[in-house]
Amino acid sequence: MGFAVTQSQELETDTCAVCGVLFAMPAHLTKARRSDKQIFFCPNGHTLSFTKSEVDRLKEELAREKEAAQRARDESARKDRLLSAARGQATKIKKRISNGVCPCCNRTFINLHRHMGTKHPDWKEQDIEKGGAAS
Repeated sequence: MGFAVTQSQELETDTCAVCGVLFAMPAHLTKARRSDKQIFFCPNGHTLSFTKSEVDRLKEELAREKEAAQRARDESARKDRLLSAARGQATKIKKRISNGVCPCCNRTFINLHRHMGTKHPDWKEQDIEKGGAAS
């Protein structure tokens, strides 16, 4: 006595990169080869493999974007530190000048101190905090 067996299976088609022949593989096998990147063969015996899965490609792209964002944050923080240091140096020099000290030779000049106190009495408080120049 005989009987018939019917089986259905989803197939995916691909083309051999070497000879160009069109062939079909079970969908589960194609999925497995895309994830594990093991070799498989076309019907003519050529060795084939999937080099990168879509997931791998997206992971690499995400890693590159994260690295670029971190570099941008690091550069911004570095620029903020440099700006803060420059402001501190400018404030230090302005305070010394308002006290009559030459920024070049560090000598104290009573005339400069007197001039700053009489002609520009508000310069010390205002311009140091605002970052402006003396008039």
